[in-house]
Amino acid sequence: MSCCVSGTIVCARRSLFAKRYRSAPDIVFRYSFQDERTENVYRAEKQIAALSVVSASLAIFVGCLGLLGLAAFATERRLKEIGIRKVLGASVTRILGLLSGEFIGLLILANTIALPIGYVLSRSWLETFVFRVDPGFLTPRARIRLLP
Repeated sequence: MSCCVSGTIVCARRSLFAKRYRSAPDIVFRYSFQDERTENVYRAEKQIAALSVVSASLAIFVGCLGLLGLAAFATERRLKEIGIRKVLGASVTRILGLLSGEFIGLLILANTIALPIGYVLSRSWLETFVFRVDPGFLTPRARIRLLP
């Protein structure tokens, strides 16, 4: 049985208990609030969201550390070449473009792999909800920008 009453919770509970007792005195009167039921339904989703934020932040941090290590290694490996290019008059922008060219290719490859996987996973996750939302193409990239 579901109903909407006005006034305080105590008055409403007493009124409902009295009506329920008159109609079916042998059945136990149990009540719950809609916000509590909704909270119980979405509690697992909130836990998954918090765990996802933590694991994604950790993955991004480890990825950045790996990228920093790779950049330091590539710079150390090409130290003589950088010195020769600088002596011959190369600008800092040109040298940075030479060094970052390798990483841009790796980043494009990683995004090419990750974006479709993220789209499929988010779409299958969103289909479990009662009210469905189509994630769209730009949603995974928008999520990356919104990470804390």
